[in-house]
Amino acid sequence: MNGTNYTAMINPPDELYEYELPEKLHEDYDFVNAMDIDTDGEVMFDKPVTITLPLPPGIVTSDLQIHYYDESTADYISAGTSIVSADRTSISVEVTQLTTFVVVHVPPPIAATSAGRN
Repeated sequence: MNGTNYTAMINPPDELYEYELPEKLHEDYDFVNAMDIDTDGEVMFDKPVTITLPLPPGIVTSDLQIHYYDESTADYISAGTSIVSADRTSISVEVTQLTTFVVVHVPPPIAATSAGRN
């Protein structure tokens, strides 16, 4: 074990609307859903834990990612490889901390084209 054992209170997650986010999303991200997982102190895990967030019915699940809000940079950072459930009702990712998590649609990068090619 790397850290000190202690008990922390994890409050029920709060669903957030886009206007309630700590900072605006990047302009090329489309907001899908957000959850704030609040604790009574900073909680860091020695081993990754899986968080699962709900998805709205009928959402197109291609190019969805979970990002977390990093207070030190005031920016949203990819939480890692996100996995959509087989029934497309939720999305999961492994994390080592609890914070505000945002499900976003991130369009794939546009392929570069060479000028003058036919």
